[in-house]
Order: sequence, then C-alpha cells, then structure tokens
Amino acid sequence: MSTPSFPHHPHETELTWEQLLEALARLEGSRVAVRLIDRGDPETLVAVFRGHLGSATHDKHPTVFWPVRGQGEPEPGDAEDSGIYLYPARFGGGAARAGGTTLVIEQGPLVINVRSD
Repeated sequence: MSTPSFPHHPHETELTWEQLLEALARLEGSRVAVRLIDRGDPETLVAVFRGHLGSATHDKHPTVFWPVRGQGEPEPGDAEDSGIYLYPARFGGGAARAGGTTLVIEQGPLVINVRSD
C-alpha cells in the first residue's frame, strides 16, 4: 500500500484501494461534501461541491465513478456528470477519519476529501 503524503490526523486509518472503494460504498445515498485540494505548498482549496453520493459505476473506464447530485437533480444526458472520478493508476493513498465519515483520497496532485454531512 502506498503511504499517503498528506498530513496524518489522530485516529486516522490508512486505506488500500479496495478498502477505499468499500468505504465510499458505505456512504452511498448519504449527503456529502466533496473538497478538492491542490497539494502544493501551501495546500490550496480548489473546489467544493455537495450532493447525494450515488452508486459507483465502471462505465467511465478506466475510472470508478460516483455521481454526486443535488436533491431532485435529473440524470445528466452527457459526458459531464458531476461526481467523483477515481483512477486506480493515480491512487496515492487513502485514509478514513471520524469513524469513516470523512475519507481522504490522494490522487495525483490532488487530495479529495469526501465528508458525510
């Protein structure tokens, strides 16, 4: 397992790719906040969005994709689905915080935080 380069927090549990997928699956159906952070020095918040985490799909190969949609938001009919796109080859590590209600994912130059609201 790759060791994440983001700061460690007390009571944090490191996650393998498979464990991360399982942890995200446990959050499916929950309202989540997703934060995208550039790991530069200093780290910089890039974007935040909220919605309900849908079920994972592998339809956007090579990614595993989790849609994140607002209440009552229709399914989009194009390739620009809002959600979380994870690439196995770019996975640098993961961690669970706050009893698994916050997931931290290192992917390339970004850190993605998924927090259950």
